[in-house]
Amino acid sequence: MELCVLCRVVDNYGDIGFVYRLCRSLLECKLEIKLNIVVDNLKSFNFLMPHVQLEKDIQSVSFDFYFKGKAQTSKVNIYDWNAKSSCKQAFFRKNPKIILECFQCGRPDWLDELLFSPANKEKTLIINIEYLTAESWADDFHLLKSGTRSPLIKKVNFMPGFSSKTGGLLLDSPFLQDLQNIDLALKRVQPFFSEKMLSILQDDSFCKILLFSYKRDFSPLVKAFSRYNMEEKLCVFVANGISAKPFLSEIEAQKADFLHFELPALPQEVWDALLTLMNFCIIRGEDSFSRVCLAGNPFLWQAYPQKDEVQLLKVNALLSKMQGFFSTSDFCPIKNLFLSYNRVFNVPFSSLSDEIKEILGEETKTQFQKKEIEENLYLILKNLTQYKKAFSAFSEMLKSNGNLAKNLLNFIKNYSTNL
Repeated sequence: MELCVLCRVVDNYGDIGFVYRLCRSLLECKLEIKLNIVVDNLKSFNFLMPHVQLEKDIQSVSFDFYFKGKAQTSKVNIYDWNAKSSCKQAFFRKNPKIILECFQCGRPDWLDELLFSPANKEKTLIINIEYLTAESWADDFHLLKSGTRSPLIKKVNFMPGFSSKTGGLLLDSPFLQDLQNIDLALKRVQPFFSEKMLSILQDDSFCKILLFSYKRDFSPLVKAFSRYNMEEKLCVFVANGISAKPFLSEIEAQKADFLHFELPALPQEVWDALLTLMNFCIIRGEDSFSRVCLAGNPFLWQAYPQKDEVQLLKVNALLSKMQGFFSTSDFCPIKNLFLSYNRVFNVPFSSLSDEIKEILGEETKTQFQKKEIEENLYLILKNLTQYKKAFSAFSEMLKSNGNLAKNLLNFIKNYSTNL
């Protein structure tokens, strides 16, 4: 089987991070797959895979993965989306039969020229792998067909998701191994952490928190962490990225004295291992979001901020999926924290849609909303043991939906059989 995987990088590492994980997961499921990745930002790919060379239009790179529990290596072809002449010449010899379009990325002009050329008589299946969402429309959209301008080019939508009616989430071997074996996770992070950081990761008396967020006002988080640190030991690991500087500045502004470390840039498997070692995560994006859902530890998700607070629809949909695993009293602080943390306060309440107004209930002034974030986060940190049971049950449900990579390959196999 030969697959052509397309990726346009919108988020610095989220899009290519998912593609990188997807491709390794596909190899884990089926060793003899041939993979061609077409990406428009080699620099972002190089961040995850230093072997990727920025100056090459076409290159072959070794991917490390596990197959039936054993370490394996496979060559994967990487194409620079922007290198029209080189790529068109390479694919002209053999048009791709199966294309994975990740996150509605579309196709390079040179590839469309080949696919829709009057001279092309070959059939191609395009699978649009959508963004992850807990919204109910994902169930209906999964495997829904879309039209193209050629009867030879078929297109279908494939939805990652939180229910058995979707394609599920990626269950890659290294991450699952880390979840089951804390010593293995510690061994994976060891080369990147100082002795002090490693000692804290192994110290059960510390509440270990990971912060990976979009920019926002971090004052209520720092206040909640400081309050908790007065009673129990706490350490915050601050992820490399756009949230690091404003969060560290807020710590300095409040003269907070809880222990914290700014992390270096970490390879994907090391980042995954770190997630499994945390007691609580504040997370953003999609790839890391799906990891933390599967990890089974309490977390707070920040959705990508959108116009008119539309991100709250996604947050509320996730809350609806999670609610059944919590008691009413335990779920109330979770819901309040998720919604208040995802608010954008420069949007007038009156301008919001009726659906979002219904989710929020009523307008809340910024200063009260900040206090609500502080109070709910503090309450959850105080009761992490009981919250972990609910988050663990939620993660087990997600795992029962199966592996996205395996479900995708099964779909391709059945589709090809019925052609």
